Amino acid sequence: MAMNKIKEKNITNLEKKSEKPKEDKPERICRSCGKTFSPPANDYLGLYHDGFCKILCRTIYYTIPLRFLKIRTDKQSLLESSIDKSLFITGKAGTGKSVFMANLAVKRMTTKQGNIEWISYPAFIMKLQGAFQKDRESPFDIAENIARHYGYLFIDDLGAEKLTDYVRQITYFIINEREQRVLPTVITSNFTLQEIAEQIDVRISSRIAGMCEVLKFTGVDQRIKRQT
Repeated sequence: MAMNKIKEKNITNLEKKSEKPKEDKPERICRSCGKTFSPPANDYLGLYHDGFCKILCRTIYYTIPLRFLKIRTDKQSLLESSIDKSLFITGKAGTGKSVFMANLAVKRMTTKQGNIEWISYPAFIMKLQGAFQKDRESPFDIAENIARHYGYLFIDDLGAEKLTDYVRQITYFIINEREQRVLPTVITSNFTLQEIAEQIDVRISSRIAGMCEVLKFTGVDQRIKRQT
């Protein structure tokens, strides 16, 4: 009996020694919203490990380009009034078009829980062109998924891509699908609607005008201004 108690005591001591001390994890700053947050009781989603305070912050971080994520637009009143609109935002380079659109996308995701898709149009065209060299994914399927995205579609820098007949055809297909299906769309471009009509396709500018409210941004190039 005494021997059994000694064995049990020894086993208990060994178990205590083998137990790892609880690690006090420090607070972290969310990579997306910038808020300080404490480690959750159970990080089964890996949010703390990845540096995000909630799932929405991780979604925003991997949807919106990081360059625009931390810059606050100076057009807050316009932002508030534009949250539910389809927009065509035109203006010269550096006037805050993409920053405004990024702020709008984040606002929509945080207040409306909206399903959004963001594409840089030149990069999107390059992706389509690269898909011709692969057998796994059809360029048309990629374009169709974007064109028929059920939710807000944010198209950045329309018109900056190299213009070919193929690019015109794809651009028309996407814009036409968005307009015909009445799907919310926000577009930025250095081109005016008139310039799109003259240099790309008059049908594209017509459909954009039909489905979007036009915002014209003016001013100096903020990127160059910061360097002077």
